[in-house]
Amino acid sequence: GGGGGGGGGRGGRNGRLGGSSGLFQYDNIKAEMEGPTIVNVSIGQGGGRSSSGKPSLVTVDGFSNHITITANGGSSSYYESSSLYSHRKIVPVCGDLNLSLGSNGGKSSYGVRNSGGVGEGGVIIDGKKPTGRTNVDGEGFGAGGGGSNTGHPGVVILMICD
Repeated sequence: GGGGGGGGGRGGRNGRLGGSSGLFQYDNIKAEMEGPTIVNVSIGQGGGRSSSGKPSLVTVDGFSNHITITANGGSSSYYESSSLYSHRKIVPVCGDLNLSLGSNGGKSSYGVRNSGGVGEGGVIIDGKKPTGRTNVDGEGFGAGGGGSNTGHPGVVILMICD
């Protein structure tokens, strides 16, 4: 199977809207190998000011069928409240890999939640996540940027399962 998180969006016009997280696409593909396998991976970058994140893309050749998996990037002008966050889910994967949802951005520098727009949380992999961001940005790979910050880049996970 494979999965990818698209790049997070960035804050909207005038920093009033935070970016949404990129989508996490999970596919469990059954295919038989037919010779050498070629895997191409493109990680979606987080969106810039008023632009959406870029998709993450995986293509695999060498199986009985050509495989393409795309995970779209987040929107740049989506996230004003946590109402949509509650129904995002992480799918179970094979092996010991631990995926969890990152938290949404916190209060803005003005001390009022959403006054500058907060970014939606992305995905955390075995406790690992991008660092060095502000508290209004979402947490995790593919997380949205808060205010006028850029979104986090996406991630791709490839696993071979029995």
